Amino acid sequence: MCKRIEYNKKDYGLCFVEHVNSVNHARVDRGIHFSSREMTMKQFCITALAAVFCLTLLGCGDGDSLDGAAVIEPSYQGKPLSEWVEMLSNSGVSARRDAAEAIGRMGESAVEKGVPALEEVLAKPKEDGRVRINAAMSIIALTNDPSKAVPGLIKMLRSQDLDVRYRGALALEKLGPAAAAGVPVLEELVETYSQRNYASLTGDEQLVLATARGALKEIQPEDP
Repeated sequence: MCKRIEYNKKDYGLCFVEHVNSVNHARVDRGIHFSSREMTMKQFCITALAAVFCLTLLGCGDGDSLDGAAVIEPSYQGKPLSEWVEMLSNSGVSARRDAAEAIGRMGESAVEKGVPALEEVLAKPKEDGRVRINAAMSIIALTNDPSKAVPGLIKMLRSQDLDVRYRGALALEKLGPAAAAGVPVLEELVETYSQRNYASLTGDEQLVLATARGALKEIQPEDP
């Protein structure tokens, strides 16, 4: 990215003029004389070359144009997208929850870099349930496509953590018919718990079972 803080358009102009003047003085000292028209053309060529040279020194990166216009990174609550993405993997659980939610609030400009990072978090088998749910909701918010989050939510149903299973089933229930790909795993989950005596199920297991059944009803509503 161009270091626009250190150099502005005025600085560019001074750089060009000083370079041209130094070249002209050197040539006069050597006894080389040009007509006014020749001098104008020479100055133009030298100025153009100096412009390219100065812009090269400024270190313009990919995505920056020669006129100095830089690509602006999306931000939320004063933090750029790159910082929120970094927090997804290098922070405590509370910060990861906040980051997964924040990325979803940055709009379309965060899709390219934000969605892959969120999908990676959603697929982590040992990640906190709320972090994964926040990631799923943010994926949906950024893409406007609920099906993008369904594969990760299905993986949550297979977690050994009952809280993660519950949150995955609840999210699929809220998505309704858009979560049709999750039906086989939900049915498998219901069958697994139904084979046991209901009274032997723990409270968390009963909650997962009820939520999975509710999800199936929402995804495959009965015809009226």
